[in-house]
Amino acid sequence: MIVRSLIENDTYKWNISYFYMKNYPFAEIEFEFFDRQRTPVDQDFVDQFNLEFAKLTMLKPQTGEKEFMIKSFYWLPKWFFDWYFAYFRFKSDCVHAFLREDSSFGCKFFGSAAEKTFYEMPILMIFTALMERYRGMDTKVNMKEVEDIAMAQIELSNNHKLYFSEFGMRRRFSANVQDFVDKLIVDNAKYCIGNSNCYLAFKLGQKVSGTMAHEVQMMVQAFHGYVLGGYHTAQQWMNTFNGDVGILLPDTIGRKQFLNNLTKLQAKACDGFRHDSGPWEDFTTDVIRRLNELNVDPRKKTFVYSDSINMFTYDDIHNNVQGRVGFDPAGIGGAWTNNTGIEGAKVECVCKMTRTRINKTSPWRPTVKVPDTDGKYMGDKEEIKTVLRQCERMDELKRHFPDA
Repeated sequence: MIVRSLIENDTYKWNISYFYMKNYPFAEIEFEFFDRQRTPVDQDFVDQFNLEFAKLTMLKPQTGEKEFMIKSFYWLPKWFFDWYFAYFRFKSDCVHAFLREDSSFGCKFFGSAAEKTFYEMPILMIFTALMERYRGMDTKVNMKEVEDIAMAQIELSNNHKLYFSEFGMRRRFSANVQDFVDKLIVDNAKYCIGNSNCYLAFKLGQKVSGTMAHEVQMMVQAFHGYVLGGYHTAQQWMNTFNGDVGILLPDTIGRKQFLNNLTKLQAKACDGFRHDSGPWEDFTTDVIRRLNELNVDPRKKTFVYSDSINMFTYDDIHNNVQGRVGFDPAGIGGAWTNNTGIEGAKVECVCKMTRTRINKTSPWRPTVKVPDTDGKYMGDKEEIKTVLRQCERMDELKRHFPDA
């Protein structure tokens, strides 16, 4: 099986599910998968995907998993995991896989927000593994080369004291490659502080590691509006977790809009911020500037860097921000788990919320992501235009939508 356990999912998914339960218990969501490379596939590929997803419906709790999750997520109440292990199971009837007009793979799923948020990561893992097989990449893997690439990063981390979490589950080459690389990390890396894959953290004796995701703010801004969506997200997130899970993600509709609305109370109460789009230098400078305006010391905050980086680019970041911020760990993903040395092996795919509604009788609202990197825009074009207008990003509006 590609996905091997009910806890082979991203750490932040349990945080998000609990957030939905507490704040929007009747909310529903729809997600859609996009292959950014638009690789043509055939109906057999779709059938293989459906078969692999059907296997998820047979997953059951394994010995020790519940106890591990309760201990690891000490900020969540025990009843939440009582619910998850007793009642949560994957279901195929809400998942629709299909071929798009250009023959690339498409997939949608919908349903209860608190439940269906768990579907995103398995869909990404299944697609990536199947795509590597479909293109014949799985037969080209040389594990010695994978080891050499991973060990070069581990040695740099050890030599320069570079702290990192392993964030590579969503676009891993395969389960075998992630297993192999993560064992190398556990055996050799001195400054690994966690793994976002809860199943591997459980198997390898690691801490779980994760922050928040764009989908939270995408939902909140659909209900509360774009101008103050980031403010309401931060407020509700910190109220929900009472000081734990305190790394905020500011770029869902652009960091400047988020930072403009960041209050002193929020700035003092949060642990820090995660960079996931736009130049990291600009992100660092803008956040530090805003914290200084609020008389909050940035040297007491954590800045997490996770925008498609490897250990070598992170080394440059660390050398630049050291002394300007309190702690600057990296969240490194595909550079660990899809870094095989095979040219063209990396898969570029994403699965994002496209609409939401607060309950079954309310209308659906579109959800969008308009971060600080142009190519990462996602959602309805008219809604993206609205975001750019309301957030006063007029240069981008004119560049991408000259007739707007």
